[in-house]
Amino acid sequence: MKNYKKKSINLFSLLLILLLSSCSINIMNPSLLSYKTVNTKDSGIKVSAYAESFFAIDKNKLIKEATEKALEKAGPEYDVLTDVHIEEKIRLFSIRYVVSGNAHKSVELTEK
Repeated sequence: MKNYKKKSINLFSLLLILLLSSCSINIMNPSLLSYKTVNTKDSGIKVSAYAESFFAIDKNKLIKEATEKALEKAGPEYDVLTDVHIEEKIRLFSIRYVVSGNAHKSVELTEK
């Protein structure tokens, strides 16, 4: 009986560790892609947003959703993200993509 109790405690401990653990992976760090030289260091608003799903339905959809949320946080006139950092956080039953970067108005970038 003692051996059975010890095994069940070990199994419970293992399951608890798996449920509470998570992992974070850096997916990509894209910068602004342009044919012209653009100075983005002087302007922009720092933003960050995330999208989360259980059982990871579609990776691209979640990244797009997180990017749109980040731009929405900056305001309706902001439509470009630079110095973007995309992070993937994995848990047992869910996956979260965090997008952070600098939001800019494309009109201001093209006028410089």
